[in-house]
Amino acid sequence: MIKHASKIINNYGFKINSKNQVFDIDGREVCNFIPIVLGQYMIGEGRERTTVIELMGITEDDKQLESIHIEVNDIDNLKWVKNSWGFQYKVHSKMKEQFLSLIELLVINGITKKLSRQIGWVKDNGKYSYLHTRGVIGESNQEVDIGDHLSNYFLPSEIVDLDRACKASLNLLEVADYEVTVPLLALVYLSPLLQSIKEVGKMPEFVVWLFGTTGSRKTSLARVFLSHFGDFTNRLPATFNDTYASIEIKANAIKDSLNLIDDYAPKQTKRQKDAQDEIAEKAIRAYGDRIARGRANSSMISQKQYTPQGMLLMTGENIIRGHSTVARLVALELDKDSVNLKLLKEIQDNVSLLGESMRGYIEWLLDDMNKYNSNIGRTLIHNFDAYKEELEEIEQTYTKGVHGRSAESCAWLMVGISSMLSYFEDKRVISEVEFDQYIQFAKGTMINVLMKNNSITKMSSPIDDFLYTIKEAVDSKSIKISTIVDGNKVNDDNDVYGYKDDKYFYFHPDKTYSYVQDMQSKSGNYISLTKRGLIKLLREHSIIKVDNDGSPSKYTIKVKDGTGYKEKRPRLLRVAISTIEKL
Repeated sequence: MIKHASKIINNYGFKINSKNQVFDIDGREVCNFIPIVLGQYMIGEGRERTTVIELMGITEDDKQLESIHIEVNDIDNLKWVKNSWGFQYKVHSKMKEQFLSLIELLVINGITKKLSRQIGWVKDNGKYSYLHTRGVIGESNQEVDIGDHLSNYFLPSEIVDLDRACKASLNLLEVADYEVTVPLLALVYLSPLLQSIKEVGKMPEFVVWLFGTTGSRKTSLARVFLSHFGDFTNRLPATFNDTYASIEIKANAIKDSLNLIDDYAPKQTKRQKDAQDEIAEKAIRAYGDRIARGRANSSMISQKQYTPQGMLLMTGENIIRGHSTVARLVALELDKDSVNLKLLKEIQDNVSLLGESMRGYIEWLLDDMNKYNSNIGRTLIHNFDAYKEELEEIEQTYTKGVHGRSAESCAWLMVGISSMLSYFEDKRVISEVEFDQYIQFAKGTMINVLMKNNSITKMSSPIDDFLYTIKEAVDSKSIKISTIVDGNKVNDDNDVYGYKDDKYFYFHPDKTYSYVQDMQSKSGNYISLTKRGLIKLLREHSIIKVDNDGSPSKYTIKVKDGTGYKEKRPRLLRVAISTIEKL
Protein backbone atom coordinates (compact mmCIF):
# COMPACT_ATOMS: atom_id res chain seq x y z
CA MET A 1 0.00 0.00 0.00
CA ILE A 2 2.79 2.45 0.98
CA LYS A 3 5.05 1.22 -1.80
CA HIS A 4 2.26 1.61 -4.36
CA ALA A 5 1.55 5.20 -3.26
CA SER A 6 5.27 6.07 -3.15
CA LYS A 7 5.82 4.70 -6.65
CA ILE A 8 2.96 6.81 -8.06
CA ILE A 9 4.19 9.91 -6.23
CA ASN A 10 7.74 9.47 -7.54
CA ASN A 11 6.59 8.63 -11.10
CA TYR A 12 4.84 11.99 -11.38
CA GLY A 13 7.78 14.10 -10.26
CA PHE A 14 7.05 14.38 -6.53
CA LYS A 15 9.65 13.25 -4.01
CA ILE A 16 9.45 11.73 -0.53
CA ASN A 17 12.31 12.20 1.95
CA SER A 18 13.32 10.04 4.89
CA LYS A 19 10.87 11.89 7.17
CA ASN A 20 7.95 11.03 4.87
CA GLN A 21 7.57 14.64 3.77
CA VAL A 22 6.42 15.20 0.20
CA PHE A 23 8.11 17.74 -2.13
CA ASP A 24 7.21 18.97 -5.59
CA ILE A 25 9.45 18.88 -8.66
CA ASP A 26 11.09 22.18 -7.62
CA GLY A 27 11.94 20.87 -4.15
CA ARG A 28 9.25 22.79 -2.28
CA GLU A 29 7.57 20.96 0.62
CA VAL A 30 3.94 20.12 -0.16
CA CYS A 31 2.89 18.32 3.04
CA ASN A 32 4.53 16.68 6.05
CA PHE A 33 2.90 13.27 5.59
CA ILE A 34 2.44 10.79 2.75
CA PRO A 35 -1.19 10.84 1.57
CA ILE A 36 -2.50 7.39 0.60
CA VAL A 37 -5.77 7.04 -1.28
CA LEU A 38 -7.47 3.77 -0.39
CA GLY A 39 -10.23 4.15 -2.93
CA GLN A 40 -12.78 6.29 -4.69
CA TYR A 41 -16.42 5.38 -4.09
CA MET A 42 -19.40 6.39 -6.19
CA ILE A 43 -22.41 6.33 -3.85
CA GLY A 44 -26.04 6.45 -4.97
CA GLU A 45 -27.63 7.11 -8.33
CA GLY A 46 -28.62 10.10 -10.47
CA ARG A 47 -28.86 13.50 -8.81
CA GLU A 48 -28.32 12.00 -5.37
CA ARG A 49 -24.98 10.43 -6.32
CA THR A 50 -21.99 11.52 -4.26
CA THR A 51 -18.32 10.67 -4.72
CA VAL A 52 -16.26 9.94 -1.63
CA ILE A 53 -12.49 9.53 -1.32
CA GLU A 54 -11.16 7.21 1.39
CA LEU A 55 -7.64 8.12 2.43
CA MET A 56 -5.10 7.83 5.19
CA GLY A 57 -1.59 9.12 5.83
CA ILE A 58 1.90 8.00 6.87
CA THR A 59 3.80 10.27 9.28
CA GLU A 60 7.49 10.90 10.00
CA ASP A 61 7.79 7.92 12.36
CA ASP A 62 5.87 5.65 9.93
CA LYS A 63 2.75 5.95 12.05
CA GLN A 64 -0.47 5.31 10.11
CA LEU A 65 -3.07 8.04 10.38
CA GLU A 66 -6.61 6.70 10.64
CA SER A 67 -8.55 6.30 7.40
CA ILE A 68 -11.14 8.97 6.69
CA HIS A 69 -13.86 9.57 4.12
CA ILE A 70 -14.04 12.96 2.38
CA GLU A 71 -16.66 13.95 -0.17
CA VAL A 72 -15.09 15.17 -3.41
CA ASN A 73 -16.84 18.52 -3.02
CA ASP A 74 -15.05 19.02 0.30
CA ILE A 75 -11.53 18.05 -0.82
CA ASP A 76 -10.63 21.62 -1.83
CA ASN A 77 -11.21 22.86 1.71
CA LEU A 78 -8.07 21.54 3.37
CA LYS A 79 -9.46 22.02 6.87
CA TRP A 80 -10.23 18.29 6.80
CA VAL A 81 -6.50 17.56 7.33
CA LYS A 82 -6.25 19.14 10.77
CA ASN A 83 -9.88 18.35 11.64
CA SER A 84 -9.24 14.65 11.05
CA TRP A 85 -5.63 14.20 12.15
CA GLY A 86 -4.62 17.24 14.19
CA PHE A 87 -2.74 20.53 13.82
CA GLN A 88 0.66 18.83 13.55
CA TYR A 89 -0.20 17.57 10.07
CA LYS A 90 -0.46 20.18 7.38
CA VAL A 91 -0.46 21.09 3.73
CA HIS A 92 1.55 24.24 3.12
CA SER A 93 -0.77 27.10 2.19
CA LYS A 94 1.03 27.99 -1.03
CA MET A 95 1.13 24.37 -2.15
CA LYS A 96 -2.60 23.68 -2.14
CA GLU A 97 -2.83 23.15 -5.91
CA GLN A 98 0.13 20.77 -5.92
CA PHE A 99 -1.37 18.77 -3.06
CA LEU A 100 -4.76 18.51 -4.81
CA SER A 101 -3.00 17.44 -8.02
CA LEU A 102 -1.22 14.75 -6.02
CA ILE A 103 -4.52 13.49 -4.56
CA GLU A 104 -6.03 13.45 -8.06
CA LEU A 105 -3.12 11.35 -9.38
CA LEU A 106 -3.47 8.89 -6.52
CA VAL A 107 -7.23 8.58 -7.17
CA ILE A 108 -6.77 8.06 -10.91
CA ASN A 109 -4.19 5.33 -10.30
CA GLY A 110 -6.21 3.68 -7.55
CA ILE A 111 -9.41 1.68 -7.35
CA THR A 112 -12.87 3.06 -7.99
CA LYS A 113 -15.93 1.27 -6.65
CA LYS A 114 -19.64 1.91 -6.79
CA LEU A 115 -21.17 1.78 -3.33
CA SER A 116 -24.85 1.50 -2.51
CA ARG A 117 -26.40 2.82 0.69
CA GLN A 118 -29.25 0.39 0.11
CA ILE A 119 -29.79 -3.29 -0.35
CA GLY A 120 -32.21 -4.54 -3.00
CA TRP A 121 -32.49 -4.14 -6.75
CA VAL A 122 -30.09 -1.96 -8.75
CA LYS A 123 -29.71 -1.53 -12.50
CA ASP A 124 -26.25 -1.39 -14.06
CA ASN A 125 -25.66 -1.28 -17.82
CA GLY A 126 -29.32 -2.06 -18.42
CA LYS A 127 -29.35 -5.20 -16.24
CA TYR A 128 -30.83 -5.78 -12.81
CA SER A 129 -28.98 -7.25 -9.85
CA TYR A 130 -29.97 -7.68 -6.21
CA LEU A 131 -27.56 -6.36 -3.57
CA HIS A 132 -27.19 -7.61 -0.03
CA THR A 133 -24.51 -6.85 2.55
CA ARG A 134 -22.32 -9.82 1.62
CA GLY A 135 -22.56 -9.78 -2.12
CA VAL A 136 -24.74 -9.49 -5.17
CA ILE A 137 -27.11 -11.74 -7.08
CA GLY A 138 -26.45 -10.76 -10.68
CA GLU A 139 -23.65 -8.95 -12.49
CA SER A 140 -23.44 -5.57 -10.72
CA ASN A 141 -20.05 -4.34 -9.53
CA GLN A 142 -21.64 -2.36 -6.71
CA GLU A 143 -20.97 -3.08 -3.07
CA VAL A 144 -23.25 -2.33 -0.13
CA ASP A 145 -22.36 -0.07 2.76
CA ILE A 146 -25.33 0.42 5.07
CA GLY A 147 -23.48 0.27 8.38
CA ASP A 148 -22.89 -2.41 10.97
CA HIS A 149 -26.38 -2.02 12.44
CA LEU A 150 -27.89 -3.56 9.26
CA SER A 151 -25.00 -5.84 8.28
CA ASN A 152 -27.10 -8.91 9.07
CA TYR A 153 -29.20 -8.36 5.93
CA PHE A 154 -27.53 -10.95 3.70
CA LEU A 155 -28.46 -13.96 1.61
CA PRO A 156 -26.58 -17.30 1.37
CA SER A 157 -23.73 -17.49 -1.14
CA GLU A 158 -25.21 -20.69 -2.56
CA ILE A 159 -28.34 -22.84 -2.49
CA VAL A 160 -27.63 -26.31 -1.12
CA ASP A 161 -31.10 -27.83 -1.50
CA LEU A 162 -33.74 -25.61 -3.12
CA ASP A 163 -36.59 -28.08 -2.71
CA ARG A 164 -35.95 -28.46 1.02
CA ALA A 165 -35.51 -24.70 1.43
CA CYS A 166 -38.80 -23.85 -0.30
CA LYS A 167 -40.67 -26.48 1.70
CA ALA A 168 -39.25 -25.04 4.93
CA SER A 169 -40.54 -21.61 3.91
CA LEU A 170 -43.97 -22.99 2.96
CA ASN A 171 -44.09 -24.88 6.25
CA LEU A 172 -44.19 -21.55 8.09
CA LEU A 173 -47.91 -21.52 7.31
CA GLU A 174 -48.33 -24.18 10.01
CA VAL A 175 -46.45 -22.41 12.79
CA ALA A 176 -49.49 -20.39 13.98
CA ASP A 177 -53.06 -19.54 12.96
CA TYR A 178 -53.44 -19.18 9.19
CA GLU A 179 -54.89 -15.69 9.57
CA VAL A 180 -51.47 -14.71 10.94
CA THR A 181 -49.08 -16.86 8.91
CA VAL A 182 -50.62 -16.37 5.45
CA PRO A 183 -50.30 -12.54 5.58
CA LEU A 184 -46.79 -12.75 7.08
CA LEU A 185 -45.52 -15.12 4.40
CA ALA A 186 -47.23 -12.99 1.75
CA LEU A 187 -45.46 -9.92 3.12
CA VAL A 188 -42.09 -11.66 2.88
CA TYR A 189 -42.52 -12.58 -0.79
CA LEU A 190 -44.14 -9.25 -1.70
CA SER A 191 -41.08 -7.29 -0.56
CA PRO A 192 -38.73 -8.17 -3.49
CA LEU A 193 -41.49 -7.26 -5.98
CA LEU A 194 -41.47 -3.56 -5.10
CA GLN A 195 -38.98 -2.49 -7.78
CA SER A 196 -41.06 -4.05 -10.57
CA ILE A 197 -44.28 -2.56 -9.15
CA LYS A 198 -42.73 0.90 -8.76
CA GLU A 199 -41.72 1.04 -12.42
CA VAL A 200 -45.29 0.72 -13.71
CA GLY A 201 -47.55 1.85 -10.87
CA LYS A 202 -48.03 2.89 -7.25
CA MET A 203 -46.17 0.94 -4.59
CA PRO A 204 -48.06 -0.85 -1.78
CA GLU A 205 -48.98 1.62 0.96
CA PHE A 206 -49.58 -0.26 4.19
CA VAL A 207 -47.87 -1.79 7.23
CA VAL A 208 -48.49 -5.18 8.84
CA TRP A 209 -48.96 -4.92 12.62
CA LEU A 210 -48.61 -8.17 14.61
CA PHE A 211 -49.93 -7.86 18.15
CA GLY A 212 -50.48 -10.15 21.10
CA THR A 213 -50.06 -10.32 24.86
CA THR A 214 -46.72 -10.91 26.57
CA GLY A 215 -45.69 -14.52 26.03
CA SER A 216 -47.56 -14.96 22.75
CA ARG A 217 -44.19 -15.32 20.91
CA LYS A 218 -44.88 -12.48 18.50
CA THR A 219 -41.24 -11.34 18.37
CA SER A 220 -39.99 -14.91 17.85
CA LEU A 221 -42.52 -15.35 15.05
CA ALA A 222 -41.59 -12.03 13.43
CA ARG A 223 -37.90 -12.86 13.69
CA VAL A 224 -38.26 -16.20 11.92
CA PHE A 225 -40.23 -14.73 9.00
CA LEU A 226 -37.69 -11.91 8.73
CA SER A 227 -34.94 -14.56 8.50
CA HIS A 228 -35.70 -14.97 4.81
CA PHE A 229 -33.51 -11.85 4.41
CA GLY A 230 -30.64 -12.52 6.82
CA ASP A 231 -29.53 -13.59 10.27
CA PHE A 232 -31.60 -11.89 12.97
CA THR A 233 -30.82 -14.29 15.80
CA ASN A 234 -29.12 -11.67 17.96
CA ARG A 235 -30.12 -8.34 16.44
CA LEU A 236 -33.30 -6.87 14.98
CA PRO A 237 -33.42 -3.90 12.58
CA ALA A 238 -35.26 -1.53 14.93
CA THR A 239 -37.34 -1.25 18.09
CA PHE A 240 -39.60 1.46 19.50
CA ASN A 241 -36.70 2.52 21.72
CA ASP A 242 -34.85 3.83 18.65
CA THR A 243 -35.08 7.43 17.55
CA TYR A 244 -37.27 8.10 14.54
CA ALA A 245 -34.29 9.63 12.71
CA SER A 246 -32.47 6.29 12.84
CA ILE A 247 -35.63 4.40 11.88
CA GLU A 248 -36.22 6.47 8.73
CA ILE A 249 -32.59 6.06 7.60
CA LYS A 250 -32.96 2.28 7.99
CA ALA A 251 -36.31 2.37 6.16
CA ASN A 252 -34.55 3.92 3.19
CA ALA A 253 -31.64 1.46 3.28
CA ILE A 254 -33.82 -1.67 3.55
CA LYS A 255 -34.98 -1.62 -0.06
CA ASP A 256 -36.99 -4.43 -1.71
CA SER A 257 -36.79 -6.29 1.58
CA LEU A 258 -38.63 -6.52 4.90
CA ASN A 259 -38.05 -4.17 7.82
CA LEU A 260 -39.15 -4.82 11.41
CA ILE A 261 -39.84 -2.41 14.28
CA ASP A 262 -40.33 -4.48 17.41
CA ASP A 263 -42.05 -4.14 20.76
CA TYR A 264 -44.78 -1.50 20.96
CA ALA A 265 -45.47 -1.93 24.66
CA PRO A 266 -47.51 -0.31 27.46
CA LYS A 267 -45.77 2.66 29.07
CA GLN A 268 -45.76 3.97 32.62
CA THR A 269 -46.49 7.61 31.78
CA LYS A 270 -48.43 9.59 29.21
CA ARG A 271 -45.21 11.25 28.08
CA GLN A 272 -43.59 7.89 27.34
CA LYS A 273 -46.67 6.67 25.54
CA ASP A 274 -46.92 9.86 23.47
CA ALA A 275 -43.26 9.49 22.44
CA GLN A 276 -43.81 5.85 21.42
CA ASP A 277 -47.01 6.72 19.56
CA GLU A 278 -45.25 9.52 17.69
CA ILE A 279 -42.63 7.08 16.39
CA ALA A 280 -45.29 4.52 15.45
CA GLU A 281 -47.49 7.07 13.69
CA LYS A 282 -44.59 8.58 11.74
CA ALA A 283 -43.39 5.16 10.58
CA ILE A 284 -46.88 4.00 9.63
CA ARG A 285 -47.58 7.17 7.66
CA ALA A 286 -44.16 7.06 5.98
CA TYR A 287 -44.78 3.53 4.69
CA GLY A 288 -48.52 4.08 4.34
CA ASP A 289 -48.06 7.13 2.11
CA ARG A 290 -44.53 6.39 0.78
CA ILE A 291 -43.28 9.82 1.85
CA ALA A 292 -40.28 11.18 3.71
CA ARG A 293 -39.98 14.06 6.14
CA GLY A 294 -38.86 17.32 4.54
CA ARG A 295 -35.37 18.26 5.65
CA ALA A 296 -33.30 21.44 5.53
CA ASN A 297 -30.06 22.56 7.13
CA SER A 298 -29.52 25.76 9.10
CA SER A 299 -29.18 27.65 5.81
CA MET A 300 -32.59 26.31 4.69
CA ILE A 301 -30.95 24.21 1.96
CA SER A 302 -32.92 21.05 1.22
CA GLN A 303 -31.27 17.88 2.51
CA LYS A 304 -31.54 14.22 1.52
CA GLN A 305 -34.92 12.71 2.27
CA TYR A 306 -35.29 9.10 3.39
CA THR A 307 -38.30 7.56 1.67
CA PRO A 308 -39.17 4.00 2.78
CA GLN A 309 -38.28 1.51 0.05
CA GLY A 310 -39.24 -1.88 1.48
CA MET A 311 -42.14 -3.32 3.44
CA LEU A 312 -42.62 -2.97 7.20
CA LEU A 313 -43.71 -5.35 9.95
CA MET A 314 -44.38 -3.95 13.44
CA THR A 315 -45.01 -5.90 16.64
CA GLY A 316 -46.68 -4.85 19.88
CA GLU A 317 -48.64 -5.99 22.89
CA ASN A 318 -51.62 -4.00 21.68
CA ILE A 319 -52.58 -1.90 18.70
CA ILE A 320 -52.03 1.81 18.31
CA ARG A 321 -55.13 4.00 18.49
CA GLY A 322 -56.29 6.43 15.84
CA HIS A 323 -58.65 5.68 12.97
CA SER A 324 -56.59 7.14 10.12
CA THR A 325 -53.39 5.54 11.44
CA VAL A 326 -54.94 2.09 11.87
CA ALA A 327 -56.48 2.35 8.40
CA ARG A 328 -52.92 2.05 7.04
CA LEU A 329 -52.43 -1.28 8.84
CA VAL A 330 -53.15 -4.91 8.24
CA ALA A 331 -53.56 -5.85 11.90
CA LEU A 332 -52.93 -9.48 12.89
CA GLU A 333 -53.78 -10.63 16.39
CA LEU A 334 -51.70 -13.51 17.73
CA ASP A 335 -53.60 -15.46 20.35
CA LYS A 336 -51.66 -16.75 23.32
CA ASP A 337 -50.62 -20.42 23.00
CA SER A 338 -51.51 -20.40 19.28
CA VAL A 339 -47.87 -20.80 18.16
CA ASN A 340 -46.71 -24.36 17.46
CA LEU A 341 -43.59 -24.21 19.62
CA LYS A 342 -42.19 -27.53 18.43
CA LEU A 343 -42.40 -26.50 14.79
CA LEU A 344 -41.09 -23.00 15.60
CA LYS A 345 -38.01 -24.55 17.28
CA GLU A 346 -37.47 -26.85 14.31
CA ILE A 347 -37.55 -23.90 11.90
CA GLN A 348 -35.28 -21.82 14.14
CA ASP A 349 -32.72 -24.65 14.13
CA ASN A 350 -32.74 -24.66 10.31
CA VAL A 351 -33.34 -20.97 9.71
CA SER A 352 -30.67 -20.75 6.98
CA LEU A 353 -33.05 -22.67 4.72
CA LEU A 354 -35.33 -19.64 4.60
CA GLY A 355 -32.48 -17.56 3.19
CA GLU A 356 -31.86 -20.23 0.54
CA SER A 357 -35.51 -20.10 -0.47
CA MET A 358 -35.32 -16.30 -0.77
CA ARG A 359 -32.11 -16.47 -2.80
CA GLY A 360 -33.81 -18.89 -5.19
CA TYR A 361 -36.78 -16.51 -5.42
CA ILE A 362 -34.51 -13.54 -6.20
CA GLU A 363 -32.72 -15.56 -8.90
CA TRP A 364 -36.09 -16.60 -10.34
CA LEU A 365 -37.28 -12.98 -10.44
CA LEU A 366 -33.94 -11.86 -11.88
CA ASP A 367 -34.36 -14.08 -14.95
CA ASP A 368 -37.73 -12.50 -15.69
CA MET A 369 -36.70 -8.92 -14.89
CA ASN A 370 -33.74 -9.08 -17.29
CA LYS A 371 -35.73 -10.45 -20.22
CA TYR A 372 -36.18 -8.13 -23.18
CA ASN A 373 -39.51 -6.30 -22.77
CA SER A 374 -40.19 -8.03 -19.43
CA ASN A 375 -43.79 -7.52 -18.36
CA ILE A 376 -43.43 -8.64 -14.74
CA GLY A 377 -44.51 -5.25 -13.36
CA ARG A 378 -47.62 -5.06 -15.54
CA THR A 379 -48.53 -8.64 -14.58
CA LEU A 380 -48.26 -7.78 -10.87
CA ILE A 381 -50.45 -4.69 -11.29
CA HIS A 382 -53.00 -6.73 -13.29
CA ASN A 383 -53.13 -9.36 -10.52
CA PHE A 384 -53.47 -6.63 -7.89
CA ASP A 385 -56.42 -5.03 -9.70
CA ALA A 386 -58.16 -8.40 -10.03
CA TYR A 387 -57.70 -9.31 -6.36
CA LYS A 388 -58.72 -5.81 -5.25
CA GLU A 389 -61.94 -5.91 -7.26
CA GLU A 390 -62.82 -9.32 -5.85
CA LEU A 391 -62.06 -8.33 -2.25
CA GLU A 392 -63.94 -5.02 -2.51
CA GLU A 393 -67.02 -6.83 -3.76
CA ILE A 394 -66.93 -9.18 -0.78
CA GLU A 395 -66.17 -6.30 1.59
CA GLN A 396 -69.14 -4.24 0.39
CA THR A 397 -71.42 -7.24 0.78
CA TYR A 398 -70.61 -7.83 4.44
CA THR A 399 -69.41 -4.51 5.82
CA LYS A 400 -70.41 -0.87 5.65
CA GLY A 401 -68.53 2.33 6.30
CA VAL A 402 -65.02 0.90 6.48
CA HIS A 403 -61.84 2.50 5.25
CA GLY A 404 -61.11 1.89 1.55
CA ARG A 405 -57.45 0.99 2.17
CA SER A 406 -58.16 -2.44 3.68
CA ALA A 407 -59.04 -4.23 0.45
CA GLU A 408 -56.04 -2.68 -1.32
CA SER A 409 -53.64 -3.89 1.38
CA CYS A 410 -55.04 -7.43 1.34
CA ALA A 411 -54.94 -7.46 -2.48
CA TRP A 412 -51.23 -6.65 -2.38
CA LEU A 413 -50.68 -9.49 0.07
CA MET A 414 -52.45 -11.80 -2.37
CA VAL A 415 -50.00 -10.61 -5.04
CA GLY A 416 -47.14 -11.62 -2.72
CA ILE A 417 -48.53 -15.07 -1.92
CA SER A 418 -49.44 -15.83 -5.54
CA SER A 419 -45.94 -14.82 -6.70
CA MET A 420 -44.44 -17.14 -4.07
CA LEU A 421 -46.67 -20.01 -5.19
CA SER A 422 -45.78 -19.41 -8.85
CA TYR A 423 -42.12 -19.66 -7.87
CA PHE A 424 -42.72 -22.89 -5.96
CA GLU A 425 -44.70 -24.36 -8.85
CA ASP A 426 -42.06 -23.39 -11.42
CA LYS A 427 -39.38 -25.07 -9.27
CA ARG A 428 -41.61 -28.18 -8.91
CA VAL A 429 -41.93 -27.79 -5.14
CA ILE A 430 -45.72 -27.90 -5.58
CA SER A 431 -47.85 -29.20 -8.45
CA GLU A 432 -50.24 -27.23 -10.63
CA VAL A 433 -53.16 -28.72 -8.71
CA GLU A 434 -51.57 -27.77 -5.39
CA PHE A 435 -50.98 -24.26 -6.72
CA ASP A 436 -54.71 -23.81 -7.36
CA GLN A 437 -55.55 -25.27 -3.95
CA TYR A 438 -53.14 -22.96 -2.15
CA ILE A 439 -54.45 -19.92 -4.04
CA GLN A 440 -58.04 -20.64 -3.04
CA PHE A 441 -56.98 -21.34 0.53
CA ALA A 442 -54.98 -18.09 0.67
CA LYS A 443 -57.86 -16.12 -0.81
CA GLY A 444 -60.32 -17.47 1.76
CA THR A 445 -57.88 -16.70 4.56
CA MET A 446 -57.30 -13.16 3.31
CA ILE A 447 -61.06 -12.57 3.21
CA ASN A 448 -61.17 -13.46 6.92
CA VAL A 449 -58.19 -11.17 7.55
CA LEU A 450 -59.99 -8.37 5.69
CA MET A 451 -63.17 -8.76 7.74
CA LYS A 452 -61.24 -8.78 11.02
CA ASN A 453 -59.13 -5.84 9.95
CA ASN A 454 -62.21 -3.81 9.12
CA SER A 455 -63.60 -4.51 12.58
CA ILE A 456 -60.33 -3.41 14.20
CA THR A 457 -60.22 -0.26 12.09
CA LYS A 458 -63.79 0.60 12.99
CA MET A 459 -63.20 -0.03 16.69
CA SER A 460 -60.12 2.19 16.71
CA SER A 461 -62.11 5.30 15.84
CA PRO A 462 -61.97 8.04 18.50
CA ILE A 463 -65.74 8.32 18.06
CA ASP A 464 -66.16 4.78 19.32
CA ASP A 465 -63.68 5.37 22.14
CA PHE A 466 -65.72 8.39 23.19
CA LEU A 467 -69.14 6.76 22.91
CA TYR A 468 -68.11 3.48 24.57
CA THR A 469 -66.68 5.38 27.55
CA ILE A 470 -69.86 7.46 27.84
CA LYS A 471 -72.05 4.35 27.63
CA GLU A 472 -70.09 2.65 30.42
CA ALA A 473 -70.35 5.80 32.55
CA VAL A 474 -74.11 6.12 31.99
CA ASP A 475 -74.78 2.41 32.59
CA SER A 476 -72.71 2.37 35.80
CA LYS A 477 -74.10 5.75 36.92
CA SER A 478 -70.52 7.02 37.20
CA ILE A 479 -71.64 10.37 35.85
CA LYS A 480 -74.72 12.26 36.86
CA ILE A 481 -77.42 12.74 34.19
CA SER A 482 -80.51 14.84 35.03
CA THR A 483 -83.85 13.93 33.44
CA ILE A 484 -85.69 16.57 31.45
CA VAL A 485 -89.39 16.72 32.25
CA ASP A 486 -92.35 18.81 30.92
CA GLY A 487 -91.35 21.92 29.08
CA ASN A 488 -87.61 21.31 29.20
CA LYS A 489 -87.52 21.43 32.99
CA VAL A 490 -84.63 19.87 34.94
CA ASN A 491 -84.95 19.48 38.67
CA ASP A 492 -81.23 19.16 39.44
CA ASP A 493 -78.36 20.97 37.74
CA ASN A 494 -75.66 20.42 40.37
CA ASP A 495 -72.56 18.47 39.22
CA VAL A 496 -74.39 17.01 36.23
CA TYR A 497 -72.59 15.95 33.06
CA GLY A 498 -75.73 16.33 31.02
CA TYR A 499 -79.44 15.70 30.62
CA LYS A 500 -81.74 13.23 28.91
CA ASP A 501 -85.27 13.10 27.57
CA ASP A 502 -87.10 10.28 25.76
CA LYS A 503 -84.90 10.42 22.65
CA TYR A 504 -81.62 12.18 23.40
CA PHE A 505 -78.74 12.69 25.79
CA TYR A 506 -77.48 16.29 26.07
CA PHE A 507 -73.88 16.33 27.34
CA HIS A 508 -71.85 19.31 28.57
CA PRO A 509 -68.88 19.31 26.12
CA ASP A 510 -66.06 20.34 28.48
CA LYS A 511 -66.97 18.13 31.42
CA THR A 512 -67.75 15.12 29.27
CA TYR A 513 -64.57 15.40 27.19
CA SER A 514 -62.46 15.74 30.37
CA TYR A 515 -64.16 12.71 31.91
CA VAL A 516 -63.54 10.54 28.84
CA GLN A 517 -59.95 11.73 28.59
CA ASP A 518 -59.39 10.83 32.24
CA MET A 519 -60.95 7.36 31.89
CA GLN A 520 -58.95 6.61 28.75
CA SER A 521 -55.77 7.76 30.47
CA LYS A 522 -56.35 5.41 33.40
CA SER A 523 -56.66 2.47 30.99
CA GLY A 524 -53.43 3.41 29.21
CA ASN A 525 -55.14 4.99 26.20
CA TYR A 526 -55.40 8.66 25.29
CA ILE A 527 -57.93 10.54 23.19
CA SER A 528 -56.09 11.19 19.92
CA LEU A 529 -58.11 14.35 19.15
CA THR A 530 -58.58 17.71 20.81
CA LYS A 531 -62.07 18.54 22.04
CA ARG A 532 -62.66 20.64 18.94
CA GLY A 533 -61.39 17.85 16.68
CA LEU A 534 -63.65 15.31 18.36
CA ILE A 535 -66.68 17.57 18.03
CA LYS A 536 -65.91 18.03 14.34
CA LEU A 537 -65.71 14.26 13.85
CA LEU A 538 -68.99 13.71 15.74
CA ARG A 539 -70.64 16.27 13.49
CA GLU A 540 -69.19 14.76 10.29
CA HIS A 541 -70.68 11.40 11.28
CA SER A 542 -74.08 13.00 12.01
CA ILE A 543 -73.93 12.09 15.69
CA ILE A 544 -74.39 15.66 16.91
CA LYS A 545 -75.45 19.02 15.51
CA VAL A 546 -73.24 22.11 15.48
CA ASP A 547 -73.73 25.78 14.66
CA ASN A 548 -72.14 27.51 11.67
CA ASP A 549 -68.98 28.27 13.65
CA GLY A 550 -68.51 24.58 14.46
CA SER A 551 -69.56 24.91 18.11
CA PRO A 552 -72.12 22.50 19.61
CA SER A 553 -75.67 23.77 19.17
CA LYS A 554 -77.48 25.60 21.96
CA TYR A 555 -80.47 23.99 23.69
CA THR A 556 -83.02 25.58 26.00
CA ILE A 557 -83.45 24.08 29.46
CA LYS A 558 -85.25 25.36 32.54
CA VAL A 559 -83.31 24.89 35.76
CA LYS A 560 -85.03 24.97 39.13
CA ASP A 561 -83.70 27.44 41.70
CA GLY A 562 -85.08 29.02 44.85
CA THR A 563 -87.61 31.19 43.01
CA GLY A 564 -88.82 28.73 40.36
CA TYR A 565 -87.40 27.81 36.99
CA LYS A 566 -84.76 29.87 35.24
CA GLU A 567 -84.20 29.48 31.48
CA LYS A 568 -80.67 28.66 30.18
CA ARG A 569 -79.27 28.04 26.68
CA PRO A 570 -76.01 26.12 27.11
CA ARG A 571 -74.12 24.50 24.24
CA LEU A 572 -74.64 20.73 24.52
CA LEU A 573 -73.69 17.58 22.64
CA ARG A 574 -77.01 16.05 21.62
CA VAL A 575 -76.59 12.30 21.05
CA ALA A 576 -79.47 9.95 20.28
CA ILE A 577 -80.11 7.45 23.07
CA SER A 578 -80.33 4.74 20.41
CA THR A 579 -76.76 5.53 19.31
CA ILE A 580 -75.51 4.83 22.83
CA GLU A 581 -77.70 1.79 23.45
CA LYS A 582 -76.72 -0.08 20.27
CA LEU A 583 -73.02 -0.12 21.18
